[in-house]
Amino acid sequence: AHYKNKLFVGGGEDVDKHFKKDFFDYVVCLSAAHHFSNWSKSLKNIENVSKKDAIIVFSLLKGADVKKHEKMIEDSFKVYKVVNSKDLIIFARNKKFK
Repeated sequence: AHYKNKLFVGGGEDVDKHFKKDFFDYVVCLSAAHHFSNWSKSLKNIENVSKKDAIIVFSLLKGADVKKHEKMIEDSFKVYKVVNSKDLIIFARNKKFK
């Protein structure tokens, strides 16, 4: 399949079924991660389909679980910037990034 300059909208739990390993240059998850039914699986799938130098951005709605979810992202990716505004915005790289 040819996806150059295309947008894929889907869930973290099944993204690995649609794209091969090391596929994406950028992964953006805007105010949707709180809908993940399986956080560990979703983060692992995002890691797998992102290239080692990919930029990954999460926007987390502030709520009861935001600290837990922020920690899970920090454990799964190389976080290089966090913006604490209306939402918590986390900029990260794949752990394979040097």
